[in-house]
Amino acid sequence: MTGETASALTSAVVTAVGSRISHFPEENGNMFNGDCAIICIAGLLGVHCLPVWMKRSDFRKTHRIRGDGCSDCMVAWCCLPCSVAQLNMEVKDRAASARAGPGAGYAQNHAPMAYKPVA
Repeated sequence: MTGETASALTSAVVTAVGSRISHFPEENGNMFNGDCAIICIAGLLGVHCLPVWMKRSDFRKTHRIRGDGCSDCMVAWCCLPCSVAQLNMEVKDRAASARAGPGAGYAQNHAPMAYKPVA
Protein backbone atom coordinates (compact mmCIF):
# COMPACT_ATOMS: atom_id res chain seq x y z
CA MET A 1 0.00 0.00 0.00
CA THR A 2 1.36 3.40 -0.92
CA GLY A 3 1.56 6.39 1.39
CA GLU A 4 -1.14 8.17 -0.60
CA THR A 5 -3.51 5.21 -0.25
CA ALA A 6 -2.86 4.95 3.49
CA SER A 7 -3.43 8.68 3.88
CA ALA A 8 -6.69 8.53 1.92
CA LEU A 9 -7.95 5.59 3.98
CA THR A 10 -7.06 7.33 7.24
CA SER A 11 -8.83 10.49 6.04
CA ALA A 12 -11.93 8.46 5.15
CA VAL A 13 -12.05 6.87 8.61
CA VAL A 14 -11.53 10.27 10.28
CA THR A 15 -14.53 11.68 8.39
CA ALA A 16 -16.62 8.62 9.32
CA VAL A 17 -15.65 9.02 13.00
CA GLY A 18 -16.50 12.72 12.85
CA SER A 19 -19.90 11.87 11.43
CA ARG A 20 -20.50 9.21 14.09
CA ILE A 21 -19.61 11.69 16.83
CA SER A 22 -21.85 14.39 15.31
CA HIS A 23 -24.83 12.02 15.07
CA PHE A 24 -24.06 10.06 18.26
CA PRO A 25 -25.48 7.50 19.00
CA GLU A 26 -26.98 7.07 15.50
CA GLU A 27 -24.95 5.56 12.66
CA ASN A 28 -26.60 7.35 9.73
CA GLY A 29 -24.23 10.26 9.29
CA ASN A 30 -22.83 11.61 6.04
CA MET A 31 -19.28 10.47 5.34
CA PHE A 32 -18.41 13.57 3.30
CA ASN A 33 -18.69 16.43 5.74
CA GLY A 34 -16.60 19.31 7.05
CA ASP A 35 -14.19 16.85 8.67
CA CYS A 36 -13.20 15.61 5.22
CA ALA A 37 -12.05 19.09 4.18
CA ILE A 38 -10.34 19.73 7.52
CA ILE A 39 -8.29 16.50 7.48
CA CYS A 40 -7.29 17.05 3.83
CA ILE A 41 -6.18 20.64 4.46
CA ALA A 42 -4.36 19.62 7.65
CA GLY A 43 -2.59 16.87 5.69
CA LEU A 44 -1.49 19.33 3.02
CA LEU A 45 -0.12 21.62 5.74
CA GLY A 46 1.71 18.72 7.42
CA VAL A 47 -0.33 18.86 10.63
CA HIS A 48 -2.60 15.90 9.93
CA CYS A 49 -2.61 14.88 13.58
CA LEU A 50 -4.28 18.08 14.86
CA PRO A 51 -7.90 17.26 13.87
CA VAL A 52 -7.56 13.74 15.27
CA TRP A 53 -6.03 15.07 18.49
CA MET A 54 -8.94 17.49 18.90
CA LYS A 55 -11.54 14.77 18.21
CA ARG A 56 -9.90 12.42 20.72
CA SER A 57 -9.78 15.13 23.38
CA ASP A 58 -13.38 16.21 22.80
CA PHE A 59 -14.69 12.63 22.85
CA ARG A 60 -12.68 11.87 25.99
CA LYS A 61 -14.13 14.90 27.80
CA THR A 62 -17.69 14.27 26.62
CA HIS A 63 -17.66 10.64 27.75
CA ARG A 64 -15.48 11.15 30.82
CA ILE A 65 -12.71 8.83 29.63
CA ARG A 66 -9.51 8.98 31.67
CA GLY A 67 -6.49 10.55 30.07
CA ASP A 68 -5.24 13.96 29.06
CA GLY A 69 -4.56 16.13 26.06
CA CYS A 70 -0.85 15.38 26.13
CA SER A 71 -1.38 11.65 25.68
CA ASP A 72 -3.96 12.34 22.94
CA CYS A 73 -1.41 14.52 21.15
CA MET A 74 1.36 11.94 21.41
CA VAL A 75 -0.83 9.10 20.15
CA ALA A 76 -2.16 11.18 17.24
CA TRP A 77 1.33 12.39 16.33
CA CYS A 78 3.22 9.10 16.70
CA CYS A 79 0.68 6.74 15.14
CA LEU A 80 -2.19 8.48 13.40
CA PRO A 81 -3.80 5.33 11.91
CA CYS A 82 -3.72 3.61 15.33
CA SER A 83 -5.24 6.67 16.98
CA VAL A 84 -8.02 6.89 14.38
CA ALA A 85 -8.79 3.16 14.61
CA GLN A 86 -8.90 3.31 18.41
CA LEU A 87 -11.23 6.33 18.41
CA ASN A 88 -13.43 4.68 15.77
CA MET A 89 -13.86 1.53 17.87
CA GLU A 90 -14.53 3.54 21.03
CA VAL A 91 -17.23 5.62 19.30
CA LYS A 92 -18.84 2.52 17.74
CA ASP A 93 -18.88 0.60 21.03
CA ARG A 94 -20.30 3.49 23.02
CA ALA A 95 -22.93 4.22 20.35
CA ALA A 96 -24.05 0.59 20.34
CA SER A 97 -24.37 0.65 24.13
CA ALA A 98 -26.31 3.93 24.01
CA ARG A 99 -28.70 2.53 21.38
CA ALA A 100 -29.26 -0.58 23.49
CA GLY A 101 -31.04 1.62 26.00
CA PRO A 102 -30.79 2.49 29.67
CA GLY A 103 -29.71 -0.27 31.96
CA ALA A 104 -27.84 -2.08 29.19
CA GLY A 105 -24.59 -0.56 30.42
CA TYR A 106 -21.43 0.04 28.51
CA ALA A 107 -19.52 -3.14 27.83
CA GLN A 108 -16.05 -2.28 26.65
CA ASN A 109 -14.74 -5.12 24.51
CA HIS A 110 -11.24 -3.77 24.06
CA ALA A 111 -8.59 -1.83 25.90
CA PRO A 112 -9.61 1.72 26.86
CA MET A 113 -8.20 4.77 25.10
CA ALA A 114 -4.95 5.18 26.99
CA TYR A 115 -1.38 5.80 25.95
CA LYS A 116 1.12 3.55 27.68
CA PRO A 117 4.62 5.00 27.49
CA VAL A 118 7.49 2.64 26.84
CA ALA A 119 10.12 2.73 29.54
